[in-house]
Amino acid sequence: MPFVPIAAYATVVYILTGVAISPFLDIVHSNTVNTEFVFL
Repeated sequence: MPFVPIAAYATVVYILTGVAISPFLDIVHSNTVNTEFVFL
């Protein structure tokens, strides 16, 4: 099943990307309140 490694890899990349972006989003949210509605 070639799709299993691809799915696992995509999941890892997605999680790592989310972890990397989370601090940036926190900074943006703390700077302005309007961006909160944008990311919703």
